Amino acid sequence: MNLEEFLLRGGYSLLLAVLATAIAAALAVACGALDAWNRLGGRAPSGAAVYAPPLFALLPLVLIEDGWPVLLAGVIAWLNLAWVVQRQVGVLRGRAFVDAARMAGLAPGRIVGRHVLPHLTTPVGLRSLLTLPQVLAGDVLRQLLEAAMR
Repeated sequence: MNLEEFLLRGGYSLLLAVLATAIAAALAVACGALDAWNRLGGRAPSGAAVYAPPLFALLPLVLIEDGWPVLLAGVIAWLNLAWVVQRQVGVLRGRAFVDAARMAGLAPGRIVGRHVLPHLTTPVGLRSLLTLPQVLAGDVLRQLLEAAMR
């Protein structure tokens, strides 16, 4: 392996890690928003009906050549981010501005969109930065296993 091939593979791994982390963050925020909507009195389906559609929306990535590592890494990494989003939504639910919006008569969807989601950007962004090296290490391990099987 020469230097050019080594750098090309490193760039691919970094791109995969960034895409997988973005997928994980999007899944976590979407499911966290549904969770927040349910907790604030909205009626969203629960269980598999909540978590399956975002996963099925990502299936076209499998059709891309070598797209399955991105999908797999994103689906695995989103669980960590979803835990952070769920905890943050629980904290925000008891905050005064959410109570004030609820007492003002705002719909649960509007409360989530205007008050809860903007407050999720910092924790999700920071946790995404911490998730990126984990996804990158997982991709390096995957590449080592592929090389060992050849």
